[in-house]
This record gives sequence, structure tokens and C-alpha cells, in this order.
Amino acid sequence: MIDFAILQNSKLIKLNDVNGMECIEINRSSPTVEYNNLNYETDDGERETRNAVFNPFEIEVKIFVKHENEYDKALKRSELDNLLVSRRSFYIVHELMPGKRYSVQTMSVEPEEELRDSTIYSVVFNCFKAYSESIESTMCEQDVTTQSWQFSQGLLPIDYEYSFKRSNFSIFNIGDFAIDPRRKHYLRIVLKGESDGKVTITNKTNNTRFVYDKSLSSKKGETIELLGIEPYKNGVSCGIDCNKIGPIVLDPGENKIQIQNTSNVEVFFDFRFLYRT
Repeated sequence: MIDFAILQNSKLIKLNDVNGMECIEINRSSPTVEYNNLNYETDDGERETRNAVFNPFEIEVKIFVKHENEYDKALKRSELDNLLVSRRSFYIVHELMPGKRYSVQTMSVEPEEELRDSTIYSVVFNCFKAYSESIESTMCEQDVTTQSWQFSQGLLPIDYEYSFKRSNFSIFNIGDFAIDPRRKHYLRIVLKGESDGKVTITNKTNNTRFVYDKSLSSKKGETIELLGIEPYKNGVSCGIDCNKIGPIVLDPGENKIQIQNTSNVEVFFDFRFLYRT
């Protein structure tokens, strides 16, 4: 038996808690890449571009369902369909990758082996984003000895920081993908401090930058929040007061961050790490 659960609308449902059902096998296809090479009539072969993208991949889950008779079998099938088939995507988590979650759409739920008192179903999920996410965000301690993190997540024996009270620091993205809000990746940056204007956050590693033109005073209870590509001041959209340079993007590895024109800085970066598998 393999611990398997779905997370939908902030509600976690463990399959093993559903009467008569348990996960017995999980298989994931390997990542594939769409290289988008260019072909010219006068050239041999193809020319490589920088436009390569990862394709979605599939996860097959085999679920054992015990039933008493044909009526119970039909009821259990209906219960399984209601649990797994949805108009919207949801997350799945399992004990073989305890530190990761996968955003999926259900492609099929089909009986694979039918016996008198049980049925094994093959459920195929499409991991349409082409990556997995860390279950916990950077606001939680990264520790492989806890159930929410695991080996292969890029953790090193150092103390990663994501909250700071200084203007120059490094943010470590230990995932495989850049965190890019333009691609709908979750990134929340909250900044407090004192400024007469032109509050500037710069990632010196890739030259992405955010500028808030007006003043900021945390002594007056003011806070700047970047939620994805949208900036807010005290919870009110303030995009009209921002230079249109942003958003901040976090490359894999070390990102050297600088905050300018602001004193008494307090800032934190909240995001999840993204992985190829």
C-alpha cells in the first residue's frame, strides 16, 4: 500500500481513508523536451534555439478497490469517479515523493483487472504544467528529516534565508526552474521600510527589477507587496505608481538581491521550488 492523496480547494483527501480503496502502484513517465529547432534549406540538419520547453508528462496510479457484490462495485466505481474526475485541475501527493506535489488533470479511470470481490483501476493523470512543486514554501524550514521535504530537492547542509533586515542578500532557488511570475509561478515579496520614493528591488543576477515611485513608511503602517506580477500597497493595487520594469524573476541557484532608496528594510520572499520530476 502506498500513501496517496489529492489536494483540492485546500482540502486534503487521503485515498486510504476512503473505505475499501488503496493505492498499490505509481508510475511516472520521464520528462521530454520540445526543442523547437530551426530548419533551413541551405543548412545541414537543424539549428538549436533557446526556445526549448518541457512537455507535460503522465502519472499512472493503480488503485485497488474492494467490493462485496456487483451493486457495491458500481457504488465504489461511482465514488472513485467523483473523487478523481473534475472540471478543474488539482494536486496529487504520494509517499514515494513526499516533498513534492503535482498539479494534474485526470485523463482516464479504467478497470485493469476485475475479480469477484475487487477491481484494480488504472488512473492516468496529466501533469500539464510539466513540473512538480515543493509542498512547502520558503516560509517553512527546509529540512529533509521532516515529512514535507525529501532528498533530491536540492537541499544542502546550509541555512537558507528568505527573510531579511538588510539591503543586500542572496536568495537561493534550489529548484530546476526559474521562478517567473509572468508564467503564473507563485512569488510573494513583502517589503517594509522608510523611503522618500523610488523604492527599488533588483535581482543583480539577471537584472530584473521592480520600482515603486512613491514614498513608503512602515512607521505609518505601510507595506509593499508583490504578488506575482501585481503590486499592492497596504492591500490596494498600486501598479499605476510603479515603474513597468518588473517583475522580479529568481533564476535557479543563487540570486543576488539589492534594495535601494530604502532604510530600515524588512523583506521576505515566499515561493515554492519547481522540479522537472
